[in-house]
Amino acid sequence: MKRLMTWLSAGALVLPGIVVAQSAFLTVPSGLYEGDTVVVQGGNFQPEAELHLDLIREGGGHTIESIRADEDGALRFELEGMASGEYRLRAYSPSGAPLAETRVIVSE
Repeated sequence: MKRLMTWLSAGALVLPGIVVAQSAFLTVPSGLYEGDTVVVQGGNFQPEAELHLDLIREGGGHTIESIRADEDGALRFELEGMASGEYRLRAYSPSGAPLAETRVIVSE
C-alpha cells in the first residue's frame, strides 16, 4: 500500500489496463510587476480542447477569453500590461465545468 501511495503522490498511476491521468493545471511566474506581460502556461487538458478562461480581479472586474489547447493538451498565452492586484485565472470547458485555477499576484 505504501508503494501505491507513492505512485499516487507522483501525479499519475499506471496499472495493467488502468491509467489515472494527472489533473489539468495553469501556472504563472512569481515576481510580477505592474505593466509586465504575464506568460501563462498550462497542461493536461484534452488535446485540442476549446477552453474558456476567466481572469477575475479581486475587488471586481473580470475578462473572459477563449483558447484552444494544442495537440498535446498544453497551452501558452500572454496577458499584457497587467495592473497591480490579485487575480484568479480559471479555465473551464465549453459546458462550464471547471478544469484548472491559479492565483496571479502583480505588485506595484
